[in-house]
Amino acid sequence: MKFRFLFLFVLKLSLVSTQVLDSMVVKQVDSLIKVSRAFTDKRDFDKALEINVAAEKLTLEKFGRKSSEFSSCCANYGRVYHHKADYQEAEKWYLEAKDIREKVLGRQHPKYCVVLNNLAIVYGDMGNYEKAERLYLEAYDIFDKVIGKEHPTYAIILNGLSTLYLALGRYEEAEHFCIESKVLKEKSLGKEHPDYAICLNNLALIHEFMGNYKNVELN
Repeated sequence: MKFRFLFLFVLKLSLVSTQVLDSMVVKQVDSLIKVSRAFTDKRDFDKALEINVAAEKLTLEKFGRKSSEFSSCCANYGRVYHHKADYQEAEKWYLEAKDIREKVLGRQHPKYCVVLNNLAIVYGDMGNYEKAERLYLEAYDIFDKVIGKEHPTYAIILNGLSTLYLALGRYEEAEHFCIESKVLKEKSLGKEHPDYAICLNNLALIHEFMGNYKNVELN
């Protein structure tokens, strides 16, 4: 009886230690990805990739390829290559991140929607508007029906759709999503926030393309 109790106690300690170690590795990987993103923003792509390789190595050693952590490394590769305007590489890595997140986290998870948005932007930059629209609308539908419209990524999806439809000359649809974004930002951020002002400018631009000059002045 004492032996069994001791065995269970040691097993529990081992599980706790493993969880603590896993948590430490996750934090380390997240930290490396943040540093990589910072170098990407500075357009030091070689350094950004070098640091992401280190994050990838840690992730593969601890969690394997079919893990949420590895999907984050893939998504960051996509971000680096997107900023480099290497759209084919960006597409490849974002698709891998999408596939992993769909299997590991499910299609109703916010991180799945984030990679849909990023992939949609890539397709938009490639001129593949049909694929971009499909991904944006998939993410929009998930937020609308499952996650909720209060999530920060939802506003990003609205902006993406509005920008896409403006580029396609589908001004009424662009206006619809821009107005929804405006209402959301007014409610969550207030009229003094810079993001709200950007929304007004975008809406004014749409109205200008539509020839609604009175609305341009109002915005």
